[in-house]
Amino acid sequence: MLERDSRFTGWHRPVDWQLVSIAHCRGCGAPISWARTPSGRSAPLDRAGTSHFATCPDAARFRRSLHSRSSL
Repeated sequence: MLERDSRFTGWHRPVDWQLVSIAHCRGCGAPISWARTPSGRSAPLDRAGTSHFATCPDAARFRRSLHSRSSL
């Protein structure tokens, strides 16, 4: 479920997530918001509140390899 964030006009976020800042994607240049998930991780969101990784044409550039994930 998504809700509007009153601090960032026109931006939506998943319930229980907190929008932190507005920026532009380093890959495609689209406006994104950085959000903090309930578990404390950062995630890029489109204006509609969906994951920017799902819509970014350059998303593969930012995926971590399996090797780097195991060291987290």
